[in-house]
Order: sequence, then structure tokens, then C-alpha cells
Amino acid sequence: MTIGLSAGTATLLAWVLLVGAGLAGIAIAFAPAPTGAGAGRVALRLLAVTLVALCLRAAVSLLFDGGTYDIFFAYRILGDELRHGGDVYAQRLPSLANYPPVVYWWWSLAATIVPSGSPHLFAALVRAPFWMVDAAIAPVLALLVHGRWRWRSAWLYALNPIAIAVPTLHGQFDSIPALCVLLAVAWLAAHPRRAAWLVGIGAAVKVWPAYFVPALLAGVRRPQWGGFIIRVLVPSVAAFALYFVIHPDHIVEGLLGVIAYVPHRQGLGTSLLFPAAWGDPFIVPVDLVVAAFVVWMVVQCARRDVGIVDIVALAMLIVLGLAPAISDQYLMWPMAILLLGGHRRIAALLSVAMTPATLLIDISSAGPATAVPPAAPLLATAATITAAAVLLRQVWTHGARTVPGEQSRQSPPGSPAPARTAPQRTPGPGRPCT
Repeated sequence: MTIGLSAGTATLLAWVLLVGAGLAGIAIAFAPAPTGAGAGRVALRLLAVTLVALCLRAAVSLLFDGGTYDIFFAYRILGDELRHGGDVYAQRLPSLANYPPVVYWWWSLAATIVPSGSPHLFAALVRAPFWMVDAAIAPVLALLVHGRWRWRSAWLYALNPIAIAVPTLHGQFDSIPALCVLLAVAWLAAHPRRAAWLVGIGAAVKVWPAYFVPALLAGVRRPQWGGFIIRVLVPSVAAFALYFVIHPDHIVEGLLGVIAYVPHRQGLGTSLLFPAAWGDPFIVPVDLVVAAFVVWMVVQCARRDVGIVDIVALAMLIVLGLAPAISDQYLMWPMAILLLGGHRRIAALLSVAMTPATLLIDISSAGPATAVPPAAPLLATAATITAAAVLLRQVWTHGARTVPGEQSRQSPPGSPAPARTAPQRTPGPGRPCT
């Protein structure tokens, strides 16, 4: 713990802060619709939502140092290795180095600033950019979502307990690629090249945005697919090329390690359906089946002109609900995308259902190790699958998106313009927020 609290007190405060934030989010999501367009005092409102998001994340980050393994084993060891001229992809460190090199440069800089001792200071420093970027997603949503729902969306993300826990209690950096994917989805229709670069930048930090390229391609004209994919690949290739100039010996092992990385099981997704005695050989085959199902679903949604924001959100929910090796940090992936698509109630309810599993897993990794009751990850998985089913029903039954800039039948007033180039249709009435 970073501020001298006992483990029990820090744990209690974490539960109070995050459960309270989640319940406040539900109250916001189910409150009566705002009457105004939310156009007044934009700068002041942006400042307020940003400060609250930052303060919440800073407060939670002070309770624990982050996951002990992540912060003091992976981040510190690899950071020290790199700053001393070592190669993080060397064979003696294969289980630690499973990301592209960009994040290792930050760990190395943090280890250089705090070269030895002061573990609390190192933990605070190395995590700070992660939760700051996450806090920035809240005002970004206010700028991307138009109309009277923009501030509800921003506040729901600022108070989202999963988004708060991942970069603070766990110390993971999924917020950086999450921001890139959010902007890519929002700008895909008007600026497909920019969107591709954003996905590529996110994947150069953590590879998971590349998993959803098939969903994004549903919003790109087929002749542009090749260029889109190349732009997605370039940032990661450039990062590995730069690393190769300095450390050429194990670059192939590094590339293969990133490509072949298999997450460990935490009971989330369909993990509990497979006995621990089976080991992990089943993970890759099951992941391939889930990937094939996601691609099939993307094709079906594209044929019905479902908006890209909903296709991406649905793909994320399917992966989180059905894949067998889901880590708690992955649970934050769909939150901003759901809010961008106007699915405020889904996002609020889903985050609260995921909170027990996320808190139990993260606090266990950051503090005293305790067993996580199977009911908590089962609740998170059931809620994820339910959210996917509800979202699929909505996009399937409320008609197709209209051309960019028009209102869709499944999009509530104030949602962003659909990020899809589709045949023009007559816009239908909006529907209540979800």
C-alpha cells in the first residue's frame, strides 16, 4: 500500500469508491432525459468531468501499488534490463516480454527516474500515464457525442469502476489502445486513413486493437482494405525496426512472442467450463472458433448496415464472453465504445456486474493473495453475454444505420453520427437510451 493503510482498510476504501462510482453511474444512466442540448459552459463542464475522473483514479492508485507481479516483477525487471543495455526479448525473459517494445521504453524511463529503492514511488510513476490517459477518455467522449446525451456519456465513463480499476489497482495500460480505438471508430467514416493509423498506434502499445480490424473493415470500402491494413501494421513494424537497430539478436523471438501470446486464465470468459487439469492447450482452438464466430457476426451485421460503433462493441462483448483466457484488464475494452454508441444503460449495468470480479482479482494481485469465488467471474461473464445479446437484439430489430450525419432507428438522440458509409435510407425515430 502506498499511503500506509492496512490491507483491510485499503480494500474497504477501494470497494466503497468503486461500488459507489458504479451505483452513481446507474443513477445517471437511468435518470430522466436531460431537457437541454448541453451546449452551455462547455469548457467548465469539460474541466469538471476531467477533474473528477483524474481525482478518482489518483485516489484509487494511492490505495495499492498495482499488481505485485506486474509492477515489481515485469515492469521493474524489464525496465532495468533495458536501461542497462539488455534485451527484453532475450531467452531468459520470454515469459515477461510479450508486448511490442513501445511500453518497455516507458518502463525503462520510469526505472531510470527511480533507479532503485522507493518501490511506492516507482509504482506511482509507472502507472500514472495509464490512469491519466484513461481519465482523458471521459472528456473525449463529451466531444465526440453530440446533443443532450454528451455529458451523461462523459460522466458515465469518468465514474466507470472497471475503467478506474484497470490502470490503478492492476496497473495495466489498456487505456492507451482503448483511446486509440475510440477515436478510430468515431472518425472511421470521415477519415478512414486516420482511423487506421490510430488502430496501428494502439496495437503498437498493446496488440489487442488489431483483433478488431475485421469489425472496422465493415465500415471501409473494399478497395481501401489493403491500405487500411498496411497502415495498421506500420506503427508496430516501425517500433520493432527501431528496437532491432539497438537489439537485433532476439527480434524474431520477440515478434513470435507477441504474436503467439496466450493470456492466462482468471475464471473470466468460458475459462471455468474447462477443468484446470486440462491445462491450456485448448485455449488457441477455442479462440479460433470464437474468432470465426465474430467474423461471421461482423459479416451479418454489415449486410444489415449496422453501424460500426455497434459492430465493434458487439465483437468486443462476444470475445469477452466466450473466449476462455480473459484477463480482468480486458473488461474495460467495450466501455467507451458502448457509450459512444449511446448504450449508456448497458455500459452502466455491465460495469457494476463486472465490479466484484475485477476488484477481487485486482486486490488479490495487489495485496494479500486470496481466492476469488467462482461466482464473481461467472457473474461478469453472464452479464457480458447478456449485454451482447441485448445489443444484438437492438441492432437487429431497430433497422439499419443511415448515411453519416443522419439519425438511425437504433441510435438515441445525441448519439454520434454513425461511422459507416451505407446506402441512404429514410431515418426512423430515435429510441430510448440503453
